[in-house]
Amino acid sequence: MRLTHILTIALLIGCSGKADDSAEGTTAGTTGATTTGSTTSGTTSGTTGSGGSSGTSGTSGTTATSGSTTGGTTATYHPKGYSADEVHGLDAKLGSDDCTSCHGADLTGDGAAVSCDTCHSSDWRTDCVFCHGGTDNETGAPPEDIDGTTDAASSSFSPHTSHVTASANHAAFECEQCHAQPEDILSAGHVFIDDSTPGVAESDFSAGLSAATTWDSKTLTCNNTYCHGTGQGDDGSSTVGDKYSCTDCHATADSPSSAWNGMSGEHAEHIRHDIGCHDCHDDTVDNNEGIDAPEKHVNGDPDVTAHSGIKIVQEKDGDWTCTGECHREGHDALSWIRP
Repeated sequence: MRLTHILTIALLIGCSGKADDSAEGTTAGTTGATTTGSTTSGTTSGTTGSGGSSGTSGTSGTTATSGSTTGGTTATYHPKGYSADEVHGLDAKLGSDDCTSCHGADLTGDGAAVSCDTCHSSDWRTDCVFCHGGTDNETGAPPEDIDGTTDAASSSFSPHTSHVTASANHAAFECEQCHAQPEDILSAGHVFIDDSTPGVAESDFSAGLSAATTWDSKTLTCNNTYCHGTGQGDDGSSTVGDKYSCTDCHATADSPSSAWNGMSGEHAEHIRHDIGCHDCHDDTVDNNEGIDAPEKHVNGDPDVTAHSGIKIVQEKDGDWTCTGECHREGHDALSWIRP
């Protein structure tokens, strides 16, 4: 065989032998996967064939939109289920969490924290029973307590209902008789603003009929109180569970004569002459000595009026004088408080 033929064959064999080894590298690397808060580069370049060129590098993965939580969602402050009334409502009322620190000083929202008005009813800020009360009446007085207690006997002050609702003996008392009455949820000292004793309804008698009254939470007793006294000043006391009749506060015609002497002015003298309560307190009691006008009883005013036509006047010094004829005796500006 001629030499040129041998070289040609050898060259062809050599080229044919390189056909598999000299092929381009394998396919491009796979795309990097997206992870929370970072990216993963594409995998290494394709395998290099002997004598061939490298495969192309994989493309970079995309960046997650947020690195705070898995899946790129925004982190939340409260745990799942916190929006339930019995969970976040109790935390707010007991001061376990300061709502204003996130939801704004006026609770209308701040940044990502929504306004409390978004979920609550339009009048929630001024509706007392939104947080407490509503079981016996609509005044906001327990029961229900702020911790959810609805049993009157187990509530913070079981006689609430008998105080805030009218009875045969007195008109309904406002909350201000025993507490600083707030205007709304943001009133100072009430829940969110300057409340130094969260979860506690502080007693404050300063705006009521009996400013000198004090409350003993251990013995459940009101002391130095006008409301349960003789009507002559802050001289009474009352413990939760006590029951009262007229004579428990002041003497009547049926009381021992020694009790009459403890009454003001000329009470004893009038009772000895069979002058009844209705003779001088006609607008308050009836002829049978029953309370005729509850709103004029235990109201801080003796409400002196005489049905017999006698003129009764309260003088500047606080004394009362009577003019006219009463119990078969003539009066001419006769002092109630005789020297």
